[in-house]
This record gives sequence, C-alpha cells and structure tokens, in this order.
Amino acid sequence: MIGSKKGTVTSKPLKRISAYPTDAEGRPVLPLKLGIMTLVNLGTIVWDNPAFHNSRYIYPVGFETTRVYASAKNPNKNATYTCRIKNVDGSPRVREGSPEHFFNHYRPSLICAVV
Repeated sequence: MIGSKKGTVTSKPLKRISAYPTDAEGRPVLPLKLGIMTLVNLGTIVWDNPAFHNSRYIYPVGFETTRVYASAKNPNKNATYTCRIKNVDGSPRVREGSPEHFFNHYRPSLICAVV
C-alpha cells in the first residue's frame, strides 16, 4: 500500500502460518490446510534443468495445491480447483482448474494472467 506522501510505503503486517504437523524428519505432513488453500504435494526441485527455475520462480515437479471456488460452469455450485506442475518433455507445464474447466500453460509464470 502506498502512503499519502510521495515515496512512502507502508505494508500490512505479515500473516503467520500456525504450527503444522511434521513427520519424524521435520517435513510437513500433507495434505496441509493453509487458510483457504490445501497444499497437497511440495514436488521435487529439478536443479539440473534451468527450465524449472530462474531468478524469480521455482517450478517443483509434482507441486500441487487445491482450493474451492465457484464452479465455472455452474456459479451456484462449488468446484475444487487444482494447480499442478508437471514435467513435459523437459519443460514445466502448469495445469490449473477444475475437472470441468482447466488451463494448461507452457509458460508457468503466466498462468495467473490466464485465470
């Protein structure tokens, strides 16, 4: 949020994630409910292929989250939307949507612009 004086910037306080269950090795037990989103799989980082990471993003193969939204086909009903990152021919592909309506995108950083 930008303040009233030019050049001043104020920010909202950070929201903290509550304590969450972990396994014997300290990894989160999945699926993990994080507010309105559920983290299903953290995925695996493909460190030896630059297509899967850059200075702004990391695309872990197998990463998956779900969230309930109004259905794209019937706004009076809810649908569970899933976001997954896959390895397709050595490049990350994001599939996002519900079983009735989904997007596949070859440039993962643009998926939010499509949705």
